[in-house]
Amino acid sequence: MRIIIFIISLVFFFSCKDVKRENIHDVNKNQLTDFENCIKHIDIYRTFNVERCIKEDETGFFVAKDSIENKGNCARRYFNNIKKTHNETNFFYRITKKRLYPQYKILKGHYILIGSIVQYYGENDIPGVAFQLNIFDKDGTQIDYLIVYNRFSYELVFKYYYKFNDDISEITVAQIEEDWLLVNETGDIIGERKKPISKNTSQTYKITAKGFILKK
Repeated sequence: MRIIIFIISLVFFFSCKDVKRENIHDVNKNQLTDFENCIKHIDIYRTFNVERCIKEDETGFFVAKDSIENKGNCARRYFNNIKKTHNETNFFYRITKKRLYPQYKILKGHYILIGSIVQYYGENDIPGVAFQLNIFDKDGTQIDYLIVYNRFSYELVFKYYYKFNDDISEITVAQIEEDWLLVNETGDIIGERKKPISKNTSQTYKITAKGFILKK
């Protein structure tokens, strides 16, 4: 009988120690940085259909603001145009006239990934819409960003699409350029093609705490 009581006492003792250890862990998880506290209202990642949030007219593409819920307004102060060396010749990365609407966040071990729908104004102030992924450390320092979806029409029509792999450690971005214009020998536009000349490319990036790394 004494042996049974002793065993029960040990089980109770170690169970209490486990509970205490879990409570300490829970407290640590709630010690958020200022940046994490700032973005806490942004939804955890879910499939996001950008197409449903876009409207188009004769001037360009616009974010249909009534179709999105903009969360994490204070996070805007953390976004900037700092990025790594990928897409150095892509002029969309040089656009500064834009507004971001954060839509989801992905919490990783050493970084936070935030996906935002973007209203921007490109050549000749023509409006376009993009979806952008920004990588931050836990303190809110932006490490890198990548344009993964795009709709813009000027002399060329640009369309980007993206897809994560299963564990969101990589992302593939497909880029399509469509040339609809007929041009004469002097460079004047004389009409529109019935079928565009298309250029399709696809690139895969590793998503890391150091930024988006292009896979060779």
